[in-house]
Amino acid sequence: RIFKLARVLKLARHSPGLQAIAYTLQNSYKELGLLIFLVCISGFIFASLTYFIEIEEDSGFTSIPAAFYWVVITMTTVGYGDIFPVTGLGKLVGTLCAVSGVLVLSLPIPII
Repeated sequence: RIFKLARVLKLARHSPGLQAIAYTLQNSYKELGLLIFLVCISGFIFASLTYFIEIEEDSGFTSIPAAFYWVVITMTTVGYGDIFPVTGLGKLVGTLCAVSGVLVLSLPIPII
């Protein structure tokens, strides 16, 4: 299996698109690390807020990791709909989470 992966990596030398992606990742790994760090920090903040707001309700927020799953889905605007806040304050936090997700994920893209 490793040899098959090595064969694919050899083919990358002949593909200008894959070379451009590799070059971009090599030159912007610090910015990508900062992006992942910001998503994690804001994710933990929104997950904690949402969990403690929705702890009394039967909304699916059973733990902070479950709330973090919801935050990642909301920040990336996928929105499966399996977990969602039911209180007004929880919906406000969800709205702020979605808006901040769009901002956090879209603003660093021109830098990369």
